[in-house]
Amino acid sequence: MAATTRNVFLMSCGSDDFRFPDEWITAFIDRPVADTHIAKWWSSASPSQVHAGDTAVLVATKSGKVMGAFEVADHAVEDRSHPTRPDKWSWTVPLRPLVLLDGTVAPRLHEFHLTAPHRYKRVADPEVAAALLTAIHPSL
Repeated sequence: MAATTRNVFLMSCGSDDFRFPDEWITAFIDRPVADTHIAKWWSSASPSQVHAGDTAVLVATKSGKVMGAFEVADHAVEDRSHPTRPDKWSWTVPLRPLVLLDGTVAPRLHEFHLTAPHRYKRVADPEVAAALLTAIHPSL
């Protein structure tokens, strides 16, 4: 239950016109995930509620599948580092991967009566947050 003492946020990845494939994790087989774009989450505005030490649950926007759990490694910065749309996604939240899930076995948010947010959203109910983290991995 220690995981619920810090905030748990749902953070959407992808868009209405891009759906992550279920085998998305294999795209990183040639390098550590920490060296890829998955180690960052981008926002169009300052994610002022998110702080270092919080838990980020990345969610594939179209499917609602949980991609994994990450620790927010530091405060968000406006660095315009997004690889394709720095003008739109100007804020970066650095993440440290904790558990990554393949889409073929990933739980869906609707199993927890949650939906993928437009950008990010705190999981307000501590019991739901704990159940979600346990579904990702019992050690969380």
